[in-house]
Amino acid sequence: MAAGRVAIIGGGIAGLAAAYRLRQADTGLALTLVEADTRLGGKIRTERMEGLVIEAGPDSFLASKPAAAALCEVLGQLRARTVRVVTVDTAKPSPMAQSLLFNWIAAYMYEGDAPLAERRAAALALDRDLLRDLLGAEELRELLDPGVLADVELDLQRLSDGRRARSADELHDVLRRVGDLTAVELDLRSEPSADPGERQAWLAQLLAEKRAVEVTVAGETRYIAAEDAGRYRDALGCALPLGLPAVFTEPVPRPLEDLVARYARTHGPFT
Repeated sequence: MAAGRVAIIGGGIAGLAAAYRLRQADTGLALTLVEADTRLGGKIRTERMEGLVIEAGPDSFLASKPAAAALCEVLGQLRARTVRVVTVDTAKPSPMAQSLLFNWIAAYMYEGDAPLAERRAAALALDRDLLRDLLGAEELRELLDPGVLADVELDLQRLSDGRRARSADELHDVLRRVGDLTAVELDLRSEPSADPGERQAWLAQLLAEKRAVEVTVAGETRYIAAEDAGRYRDALGCALPLGLPAVFTEPVPRPLEDLVARYARTHGPFT
C-alpha cells in the first residue's frame, strides 16, 4: 500500500480498533481519528453511581430484550420493597439449577475414566496452595511425572543437549546460574563436541580474567563466579583470592538464603 493519509471517522470501539490495526500493520499511513465527542470509546464507558461501578457499552442495558427488561423491573420492585424474596424448598431443581447440577455430576461422575495424564494436567492447573490443602504435600508430589522432573532438572543443571556451555562466556553463565562446581562438573556442563583441551582453557581463561574464583567448600576445590565471591565468603567462610573487584567482595545481606534459593531453583523436589 502506498503511503498516504487515512481519516477514521468515529472514536468508538470500531474506529479505535481500525486505527490500532493500521498502526500495528506499520503501513506507513498517516492516521487521523475524528471524534465529535470530548471522549473516546463511544458507548463504552465506566460510571459510578451511588457507590456502584456501572459498565456501559453497546446494547448493555438490553432494552430490546424482554427478559432483561423484566429482570430490571423485578430488581426495582425488590429495591422499592413492593415484592420480597421467599426461600422455597422444591422437590426438583429449577431449570437453571438443573443444568448446573447436571454439569457438576457430569464433571465428577466420570472423573476416574479420564487418562492419568489428563487428570494430572487438570490438577496442576488448579491453585497450588489449594491443592496442598486438599491433598497434602506428599500426594501433590505424586501428580508430577518423575521422568519429566528428571528432564527439567537436567535442563536447570545445564546437563542436557543444547544447554551445555560452548564458550568461556557460556561457562561463566553456568557458574552464575548453577553455583559452585568442581572441574569435573564443569567439564560435564561443557559441550562434548569441543576439544578437551579447549574446555579446560575456558576455565583457565575465566580464572585469569578474575571472572571465576577457586574456593574450598567442605575440603573440596570448587569454582564459583566472581559475582558470588562475597556471598560464599559471608555464607560459608570461604577465603577469597586477592585482586577481585571491590563490588564483588562487598557484604551480602542474606548470603545463605541466596545460596539455598539458587539450589532450589536448579534442582527438582527435595527435602
